Amino acid sequence: MERCSPATARPICPWAVAVIAIVSLMGPDATAEPLRVTGTGSPLGIVRLAGQAFSRGRPGTEIVVLPSLGSGGSLRALREGAIDLAVSAKAPDDETLAWAEVRPWARSPFVIAVQADLPVAGITTAQLAKAYSGQMTEWPDGRRLRVVLRPRDDTDTRILSVLGPGMGEAVASALDRWPNAVAITDQDGAAALETIPGAIGTLALGQILAERRALKPLSLDGVAPTLASMADGTYPHAKSFHLVTRRPAREAVSAFVEFLDSPETRSLLEVHGFQPVPARP
Repeated sequence: MERCSPATARPICPWAVAVIAIVSLMGPDATAEPLRVTGTGSPLGIVRLAGQAFSRGRPGTEIVVLPSLGSGGSLRALREGAIDLAVSAKAPDDETLAWAEVRPWARSPFVIAVQADLPVAGITTAQLAKAYSGQMTEWPDGRRLRVVLRPRDDTDTRILSVLGPGMGEAVASALDRWPNAVAITDQDGAAALETIPGAIGTLALGQILAERRALKPLSLDGVAPTLASMADGTYPHAKSFHLVTRRPAREAVSAFVEFLDSPETRSLLEVHGFQPVPARP
């Protein structure tokens, strides 16, 4: 098995430097009070689409969706006031709840993804453990199998590690053996999966659909990762997303959060592979 090219794996920038650099590019002509959003990468495509619709209904309100800083980086940026809204894949802890308003928003099937032209429709957890442990090195068509890893503390890594027997040990050993095969953000991971021959890795179904990625999700142990199978529990592997704002949030931020829970956005979520959480009464 080969590692990802170093070009597909980059060290993460300190969140503050990244946010300041991005915001500075907006220039002096940018809206005086843009609403800045970032977070885990999977749902940012939907947030961007929703932001465009929201801005059309509120002239003068600009939604700026920044490149992903991940859940942890975006929460730190939010607490320091560098952004207005974080979309987090991590369940809120007591420390976050002490200063932030956290709103459950959506779920999407957690999938094992490969390039669309790979002649494979499914994989078992036993085969997956062999792939990550280095025992399975080729696809049936002879293509070299290459694993795209995520950081050790990433949500994807945590979910992957408990998919089935032996997965925790297999993932840990892969991270130890191939440290340069790590894609930092969801977008890094998707790009690596699209460009590295024979690549296999993890994504949310919603990211594949919303970003129109040339990737396909594999069935796992004979079950296809669909919204229906996730909803009825036959496919139990999912990523959950939360909307997080500082307390108190300014009016435009609260209005956008409400819009993200509106029927218009909920329909957008469902079309793109996300299941909205039950609406608030």
